[in-house]
Amino acid sequence: MEAQPQPPSMLPPPSPIPPPAQPDAPPPLVRVRSTLPLLPHAPIPVDSARLRLRPLCWADLDAIRRLRAEHNVMRWTARGTIDPDEAATRAWLRRYVVADDDQEPPLPSDAGSKIEERPLQQPPPPTPQPPSSYNFAAVLLSNEDKGGSGSGCADDDNDENRGKLLAGVIGCHSVAGSMGWPEVGYMLAQEYWGRGLATEALVAFLAGWAALPRVEIELLVDARTLEPAPAAVIGAGHDHVDTLKAETGDSPSNRDDVANSPPWVDEQLVALIDAANSASRRVLEKCGFEQFAAWGFEEDGGGVGGGEDFSRPHALHAFRLFPGRLTLPAGSVAGAVVSG
Repeated sequence: MEAQPQPPSMLPPPSPIPPPAQPDAPPPLVRVRSTLPLLPHAPIPVDSARLRLRPLCWADLDAIRRLRAEHNVMRWTARGTIDPDEAATRAWLRRYVVADDDQEPPLPSDAGSKIEERPLQQPPPPTPQPPSSYNFAAVLLSNEDKGGSGSGCADDDNDENRGKLLAGVIGCHSVAGSMGWPEVGYMLAQEYWGRGLATEALVAFLAGWAALPRVEIELLVDARTLEPAPAAVIGAGHDHVDTLKAETGDSPSNRDDVANSPPWVDEQLVALIDAANSASRRVLEKCGFEQFAAWGFEEDGGGVGGGEDFSRPHALHAFRLFPGRLTLPAGSVAGAVVSG
């Protein structure tokens, strides 16, 4: 006897389909008045005891390629993986080479090591724009810090030597960072870890950043950068506010429209790190940064470079520093000399 089909009322109910996950609402943006550095066209070099911070150039390409091929370096970056090829490294470096006469070298041809003879197609000159970053190559001044026997200083002004002692990259990679404020970051080749060079480089960068002239602006910032707001956040601004504004009386303390203006807050410099990156946390805290926010997200690292799968929940910690109230570690300022 054939089994009779069950009437519709006896069929098991369909499994409920869960509604699609709703992304977290983005944090609100707040319009504030503050100061930002008046950036020069090219970063101003800074020397510390062991390092020279100087503008990046195309002569650094090979060293940057090696740096961005280190899995243990790149896993802590926003990209999360090594560069897949030289084209990706060139695209990264192209954002930060600012010298007008520093032309990108041609790519090797597919046939071998022969360099393509046809010239690169150059786009029309762009309309001059304010700098969107302030990034440096961190170059060792002495071969001793590379672990070799040399003791003389490298002539980094000579193109033949440029990039040979490049230890890493440091600086403000975005003036309008993901939280509205300038965002600082750094990468250091693994062979130089554990020598205090990251802290030394950050101290030198901060000394140069604080010495830049300031201009008062309005900007939209992530509300989390204002909460919780220490009492000192609401202040009189930066000591280096543009002189012209001070001379014309256009300052936060005596503007006629101050009552109807966005709130005045002290300038901030923000750094975002993976919560598991304890070494970077120590560097930031030694240089005066404070953590003010944290959040988590899922990221698929894909195991690029190391053969491992780093698909796992990540947590980001956000740190900030107030350049107008900068206090560098004892004895560090004397070793940082801003050129120019």
